[in-house]
Amino acid sequence: MDIFSVSYSKLKTFNECKIKYTFTYIYKLPVINISFSTLAGTLVHKFSELYLKGYDYKTIYSIYSNKDTFYDVVFNDLAERLRLDNDESYKERYINKLKEVNKDFIPLYTALKHFKNLIHTLNYIKKNYEKVEVEILKELTIENIKFYGILDINAEKNSNSIHILDIKTGKEKNYSKSQLLFYSVITGIEEKEISVGFINPKTNQKVLGKVDKEIIKKFKDKMLNYSIQAKEITKKIKENIPIIAPEEVKKFAVEIENNILSDENIQTIKEAITYINNNDFSKEDKKEYCNFCPYKNICKTLGVIWIVLKHQK
Repeated sequence: MDIFSVSYSKLKTFNECKIKYTFTYIYKLPVINISFSTLAGTLVHKFSELYLKGYDYKTIYSIYSNKDTFYDVVFNDLAERLRLDNDESYKERYINKLKEVNKDFIPLYTALKHFKNLIHTLNYIKKNYEKVEVEILKELTIENIKFYGILDINAEKNSNSIHILDIKTGKEKNYSKSQLLFYSVITGIEEKEISVGFINPKTNQKVLGKVDKEIIKKFKDKMLNYSIQAKEITKKIKENIPIIAPEEVKKFAVEIENNILSDENIQTIKEAITYINNNDFSKEDKKEYCNFCPYKNICKTLGVIWIVLKHQK
């Protein structure tokens, strides 16, 4: 049985840029992309998870404010969440990048400040919900497509009501209700009343609303159809671009992080871009998604390749 696995991030990346999608989900390049905001946001999520599991603020602070162990602790958090292999070279690269971003430990203290703002809301959740699950993996398979996602907070108000809450530390304009609808579908519980919402630690504001069952049904059909399209295009791309040997993937990723590609890997990218462009897979992709892409420097470096390829069409 040919199962195609789909997360919300995977579908979002597929929609935004087929080049980024190819690097991330076909070549599976372990490229490290960390910014101030992503580190602070990751920490807020982890602090909230621990708090809802019974850790108090003082204990969490003592674990993460220890500068001698901070980087190992954060990497282990990531390894657990993403199920990373015990790869010492990846760990070294990741921690080196963390040290660049976490200058003077300001992201850590920013995260602790946001987390402190969240405690009132987290206490409310503890007190008013019968069952609270955090960082919970949900999966649902439909027509040989496995949808999966990690929910920040999955809480049962009572036996007939489920609330899916997502912690967001970024700008409100970047909140995506589609993400919460995706999570609503993969709970697989259509007979219960589902509410979804975002928690903003900067304002301690909780935005929560019920989701009509018909909306969930329509979104389920939409994401299934879109995933079938992604599966078909992924199959074509895999069959028609150069294959990277497993032992070369790590080397390729390091080259991308350092913005220095070998001639062989430049040729690999050329062939991949040529195939994707010639088949118009990227014709609707928008440049606005480039800003935070880990591959943006390579695309800029190889900008002349894009120009040449477009003139060849």
